[in-house]
Amino acid sequence: MINYFELFDLPVKFNIDESELKRKYQTFIKDQHPDFFVHDDQKHREALEKSSLNNLAYDILRSFYKRCAYLLSLFEAGNNKDLPPDFLMEMMEINEQLEDLKVSKNDEEIRLMEVQVKKLSDSLEEELIQLTQIADRNELSDPDDLKRVSQALLKHKYVLRLQETLSNFASL
Repeated sequence: MINYFELFDLPVKFNIDESELKRKYQTFIKDQHPDFFVHDDQKHREALEKSSLNNLAYDILRSFYKRCAYLLSLFEAGNNKDLPPDFLMEMMEINEQLEDLKVSKNDEEIRLMEVQVKKLSDSLEEELIQLTQIADRNELSDPDDLKRVSQALLKHKYVLRLQETLSNFASL
């Protein structure tokens, strides 16, 4: 399996220089685009494969969340799907409130819930950023750092699904 960080000659870490990633991606596109090899079938196929891999790697590395998930998969640290009981209880309460809102369709309560979930999302995003910075400073050497990042990412994904559910209320 090709390491996407190595493909772009970038350090393996959560927080990368995204402008450097973009520059290297664009350089690759300019130098290796399949259209340059239309008269040689073998080179054209190879360029298509490389271009496809380059596009996939770029898509993953340019997104902070996809990059986090990918990096955790490299270290096999994203396998733990256990969330803390207090977080699960909080999510259960919010889900119950969401069910009530589906029935009541109270616009003011929906807006208040959106604000509450947005604050939670922002807080979890900040926590994730801080945890990735700590893990990067420790050069990804501490498995506990990676476990904390994995858990924070999982929490954030959960809350993003709540936000999506709330946004769907408008279409009900």
